Amino acid sequence: MESKQKFGILSNWDEVRGFGFIVNRNPDGTRRSWFVHCTRIQRIEDESGIPQVGAHCYFDEEANTRGPLAVNVTIRSLAALKVEKAALEALAGKSSVGGAR
Repeated sequence: MESKQKFGILSNWDEVRGFGFIVNRNPDGTRRSWFVHCTRIQRIEDESGIPQVGAHCYFDEEANTRGPLAVNVTIRSLAALKVEKAALEALAGKSSVGGAR
């Protein structure tokens, strides 16, 4: 992933139609969204191969007459995010994983 890529959360996904939306907040707190089509996804890390709502997304933005479009999209696995969160909580002493209390 390039450092210039944008970050967002997959807010919805229509598996039948093959599209959804990625959302994030601007620095001023306003909501921003990008349309994402299945043909613009480079990688889905989930074993099912289906984008999961709530997954973290990294992407490039492309201008479109109907609004911003997400391209070169990588969609992270929700399972991997849960493991990362549990590991960080263990390191911070916030869980009983690995014997920490």
